[in-house]
Amino acid sequence: TENVNVMLTTGSGRISVRGWDRKEVRAQTMQADTKIELRKAGGTDAANPAMRLEILVYEDSEDTAVEDNACEADTDVIVNVPRGATVYLKTENGDIEVDDVAEAHLETTDGRIEARRISKATEAASVNNDIALEDASGRVRLNSFSGFIEVRDLRSSDGSDFVKIKTTSGDILLDRIGPARVDASTIGGELRLMGPLARGGVYNFTTTTGDVTIMLPVDSSFELNAKISEGGEIVTEFPLKYK
Repeated sequence: TENVNVMLTTGSGRISVRGWDRKEVRAQTMQADTKIELRKAGGTDAANPAMRLEILVYEDSEDTAVEDNACEADTDVIVNVPRGATVYLKTENGDIEVDDVAEAHLETTDGRIEARRISKATEAASVNNDIALEDASGRVRLNSFSGFIEVRDLRSSDGSDFVKIKTTSGDILLDRIGPARVDASTIGGELRLMGPLARGGVYNFTTTTGDVTIMLPVDSSFELNAKISEGGEIVTEFPLKYK
């Protein structure tokens, strides 16, 4: 179907997913000793289009069953899916790159995550690397332990959209964010917001040892509730009236 759910897990190696206009899923790898199997959930009746599809990547060995090492292959995988697809991708030590799908649920331990033109929802987690989302819309939830998180040109598709971002020691950059509910927190990093505010928007920013920098159009209207530690300061070019 156009909105098929596609699942892929690998041990390491780069995962690249691209949306296209066909109602088909294609997966390929460049390694000769690696085999790919597309497994349709609920049977293999060709007359019924798949609503859920697993991509199994494993070493092409007669001595090992597919189920035993389907998630342990160490290889780069390139996948094409319908633009309305929802993808679930997980790798231990590889990068993940996704373009032009409806929803992306991404997880890696040591790899970088890059997502572009996601139309409905993006969830991504990387323990030790960066996460970048660009030219997307919908709800967003991003988490990293020590990586830099960057979101640019995010549009709101409806009033329920939100942005929730959390990192421990990395910086957070938000540039032209459309959703009206934004939560971003980092312990040891810097936090920066650039661009206009959403009408009626609520923005919660928290950092322990870093700065929070908010760069707004000169005609912006807002109320600021700020709490700073001893030795900190609020520097503003807007004529704030303190309460």
